[in-house]
Amino acid sequence: MPIWRVSPVDEQPCIALQQWRVMETDLQECHLIGQNVATGMARVSSAIVEMDPSCAWALTTSGRLYTLEGPPGKWEDADYVWEMWSAINSVPAATDVTARFLKAESPLQAHSDRDPAVVRSHRSKPKRGPPTSG
Repeated sequence: MPIWRVSPVDEQPCIALQQWRVMETDLQECHLIGQNVATGMARVSSAIVEMDPSCAWALTTSGRLYTLEGPPGKWEDADYVWEMWSAINSVPAATDVTARFLKAESPLQAHSDRDPAVVRSHRSKPKRGPPTSG
């Protein structure tokens, strides 16, 4: 399965995911993985900045908005792309934290312990450059 860079956010500002999950790295960054509804391809997002599971959306550091279609799910292709993304980005361990996000009763900010200005500036930072991050 090929792995490649994604379209810039200004070309593809919103992506719908199905069979999605939330993975947390050892650096405590959370990423969405799943199937892009429009293309059928597996996807790994950049780090989540804010997420509202009750309204089925997440905003990532790239500025991209993800809509979450249907319930979370496990999909082999997404797992494969996550493994490749993890290897490229030297992420030795990750945990599926989807259940934690689903239990939230209000929007979650991934960096809630930080100053909001830090979160806003984090949104504008460039991606780390992995082929499947976006």
